[in-house]
Amino acid sequence: MTSGRPVPTSAAPLTGKFGEAVETPGKVKIEFAKPEPYKLDQVLDEDDRKHARGVLLAVTVTNNSNKTLTELHLSGFGSFTENGNQEVVKLSALVAHDTTIGVPDLPPGKLAKLRIAFGLGAKPGLLRLDLRDLAGRTQVYFEGEV
Repeated sequence: MTSGRPVPTSAAPLTGKFGEAVETPGKVKIEFAKPEPYKLDQVLDEDDRKHARGVLLAVTVTNNSNKTLTELHLSGFGSFTENGNQEVVKLSALVAHDTTIGVPDLPPGKLAKLRIAFGLGAKPGLLRLDLRDLAGRTQVYFEGEV
């Protein structure tokens, strides 16, 4: 995104649930494990430690295509809506020494394992992540109760 406008996609958005995998038309398989509690004292930014709780998601990205993916990017953005609340809060991934959101170049048949964490409110609610497989120009969402 250089002009501030969204990058056009070539397919309808895909939606997966935590604990499932989604494969894009570009043959990139993205799998999120079910969320786990995350200790916020590991976060580098002091303001991010003020959240009521943290969640950690392990992500596996597999290149099932026949070419090396060099433009693959998973952005660490999403939204959270507490149960019983109408407000949707925008989120960005927390930065810590034990999290990774960058995806290296992926040769065919190889995979990368990532760890992404978010700070949330105290009540349970719906976490929805907005991911983009730039190699295939596919919009991918993952969501679930946390």
